[in-house]
Amino acid sequence: MTGPGSIRPDVVSCTALITALAAGGEADRAEAVVAWMLANGVRPNARTYTALLSALGNARRWARAVEVLGRMQSPEWGGVQPNAYTYSALLKVGAGWRLGARACSRRSSVRQLSACLDWKELQS
Repeated sequence: MTGPGSIRPDVVSCTALITALAAGGEADRAEAVVAWMLANGVRPNARTYTALLSALGNARRWARAVEVLGRMQSPEWGGVQPNAYTYSALLKVGAGWRLGARACSRRSSVRQLSACLDWKELQS
């Protein structure tokens, strides 16, 4: 939509949509919204990626969630640093991964967090 009086989606409206899609179990559509944001100059923030990680976790796509955690920090994906809410969302959905909550809550990098995963669980 372009032209006089048109409304352009911003990070707040896109993040709200991703949050709603996460609640509805629509992880693929949530990822599509982030892809649209990146392609259209709407810069995702930590809340955006936290909502996407929740959607992926709800869909039991844990390996993809860990991948997104790493990619969100790349310049192509906005260079967004995870925050406490991001890690909290991962730990919530991570109960199904058999994450060692005490060990992983002290991890600060994606590589260290990934090392906490029971990869046999991810393959099942």
